[in-house]
Amino acid sequence: MGRDLHTVIGPIQLYNGLMTLLGYDELTLKLHFETPQPVTAPSGGLVSPLRHARSPSVVPAPAPFDWVTWGLALLRNWAVLLVFGLLALWLTRKPLARLGAPLLVHPWRTIGSGLVALVLSFALIGVALLLSVVLFALGLGLNFLGLWQLSLAIWVLTCACLALALAGLWFFIVFGSKIIAIYALSSWLFEKLFHRDALWLKFLALLAGTVVYALLRSAPYVGWVFDVLVTAAGMGAAWIALRAAGKKPEPAAPELPIKKSPKHLAKK
Repeated sequence: MGRDLHTVIGPIQLYNGLMTLLGYDELTLKLHFETPQPVTAPSGGLVSPLRHARSPSVVPAPAPFDWVTWGLALLRNWAVLLVFGLLALWLTRKPLARLGAPLLVHPWRTIGSGLVALVLSFALIGVALLLSVVLFALGLGLNFLGLWQLSLAIWVLTCACLALALAGLWFFIVFGSKIIAIYALSSWLFEKLFHRDALWLKFLALLAGTVVYALLRSAPYVGWVFDVLVTAAGMGAAWIALRAAGKKPEPAAPELPIKKSPKHLAKK
């Protein structure tokens, strides 16, 4: 396209920004455009890039694994998730257990529903960003007509509402869904192991669950798979629980009076 790659790089940059915002750095697309440079031969001439590519090259040794950086990232992710989890367990213990209940009853159905909800959430984020661009253009048009007060009010009101909605959705995807899934699975497992339903046991289960999740999430190459599955499990459980709560319970059928037969009355 005439060496103009803005039509391709623009959506890729938007996608990379969205993945980085949600914490999925492994899913970002890395683009490197390098122009081959001519190489000077020992005799003083120039070697073509194709000939230079065919010539044997020395492969640099891989850098050693940075355990300090890995450990600090692991500790930071675990600590933030644990703090929000403890706050949720302290303030909303019963709603948290109710939201995670569908994961224990229908785990595969819950994960499937969560994957669909995760895709829809990404679509909603894209729609919100597109709507913000449209509203900004509308404000510019009103400002051009001299109605700068109206355009300023539209910008402030709509941008504040969209920012709050996107922040709430981002927080639920990054932290809320994981807390729901981790608490449901860890508390169920601890109840099976210890046969008790104490509050301190629930806190201990949440602590152990966040440690296991943080270790799985930090695994190279496959950590993002565990992250997506846990996020989908939490989102699916919350979606199913909220839908079930919105349905009105069906009224029970009235019991019909039992008619006594004439034979039964004759015996009496």
